[in-house]
Amino acid sequence: MTALSRTDLETLANKLERQHWAATLENDSTALTPLLSDEFVFVHSSGVVDNKASYLNKFGKGVFAYHSVQRRIERVTSSGDDAFTTYGYGDIDATVAGVRKQIRCVLSTAWRREGGVWRLLAHHTILSPETW
Repeated sequence: MTALSRTDLETLANKLERQHWAATLENDSTALTPLLSDEFVFVHSSGVVDNKASYLNKFGKGVFAYHSVQRRIERVTSSGDDAFTTYGYGDIDATVAGVRKQIRCVLSTAWRREGGVWRLLAHHTILSPETW
């Protein structure tokens, strides 16, 4: 595979993140499932860690529901031809375990090409310093 240019990498990152968040906001596990690596790890702002199975189980049961997300990618870093990470900020309106929350956070993701398909390997959310 040829290395992606900086512009192509940023375009790809934004496209994949839009797909991920669109499926999440629509509560569409059918669209979300193939976007996630089998090795997927989600670190929530609460410190709870989910793997693919536990995340999709909670997602399907409505443990968390996302109402809106404003996401801004600040940096995309290539990790070779088949992986990259993103770093940025988000404002998330979600209901978590029945409690509506406004979450201002720092987000990072890792994407990896698996069998020619880009999949989300890791998602990490921490509260922004101004919310501490």
